Amino acid sequence: MIKGFIGTSLIDYPGQISAVVFTGGCNFACPFCQNASLVLPEKLQFQPDISNIEIISKLQARAKFIDGVVITGGEPSIHGKQLIQFIKDIKQINSCTKSLLVKLDTNGSNPELLKTLIDEALIDYVAMDIKAGPKRYQEITHFQDSLKLAKESIHLLLESRIAYEFRTTVVPTLIDMEELNRIGEMINGCKLFVLQSFRPKGVIDPSFEELTPYPSSFLTEAAQTLGSTFSFLTQIRY
Repeated sequence: MIKGFIGTSLIDYPGQISAVVFTGGCNFACPFCQNASLVLPEKLQFQPDISNIEIISKLQARAKFIDGVVITGGEPSIHGKQLIQFIKDIKQINSCTKSLLVKLDTNGSNPELLKTLIDEALIDYVAMDIKAGPKRYQEITHFQDSLKLAKESIHLLLESRIAYEFRTTVVPTLIDMEELNRIGEMINGCKLFVLQSFRPKGVIDPSFEELTPYPSSFLTEAAQTLGSTFSFLTQIRY
C-alpha cells in the first residue's frame, strides 16, 4: 500500500508540521495527474511497498516533532480496511500527550469509507480534489460513476463538522472560468476552495507536459470572481 514517506513537511497540512505518507495506485486516470509514478501500474511495479510497521516506527520516532500525518497518493481510499487499520495505528502514537492529527487527500470516489473515517473520528482534515464540472467529470477521470461518487463525498463533507477543503488543479485546455463556475455550483457553501496551479511535470499524459500553466493573474482574477459569486473562501496554491 505505502510507496513513499517524507519525515517532515511544512506545506502539506495547513497550519501543522506533518509527515507525509504516499500510497500507491489510483482508480482515476486523470491525464494531468502530477503523480504518475504512484498511479500507473507500469511505474508502480518498480516501487517496492514500505511496510506499515516501518512507517509506524518512523512516525513514533518523530512524534515529538510533528503535529500530524498526511496520507496522500495515488488514492488512499482504494485500500479500504487496510487504510482504516493503518490510521488506527497512527492514532495510537502519542505526540506531546495527544494523538497525531491525520489529514486525508482523496478524490472522493469512496464516500462510504470517508463516512466511516469521519464517524469514527479517525481523520481530522480532508482535502478532496474536484476534477471538473459535472459534464466533464467522467471524461477526465476515466472512471464510471465518478461524478455520482464525488457528489456524495461533497455532500458528506458539507454536512460534517470536520475541517476540509475542496481543491481543483486549474489545467489549461480543461479548466477555464466557465468550468470553475460549474465547480463552484457543486460546492457552494463549502468552507474553502483552493485553486491549484498546474505543474506540467511527471503527468500521466505526456502531451500535457507541453502546456504552459495559467499566469498568476488568471488565478487571482478567478479567485476574486468565485469569491464574489459563491459562498466560500477561495485561495490560490502554487
